[in-house]
Amino acid sequence: MDIITPLRSPSEREYRTLTAIAGLFLFNNEGTSHANG
Repeated sequence: MDIITPLRSPSEREYRTLTAIAGLFLFNNEGTSHANG
């Protein structure tokens, strides 16, 4: 699954959901990296 360039055209709701999930993963990764020092 490629969130940036999906093979099919996602609906607005699906796109927002995927970007939100991706954002949460990125945010969590940032948090853990900073927590680890």
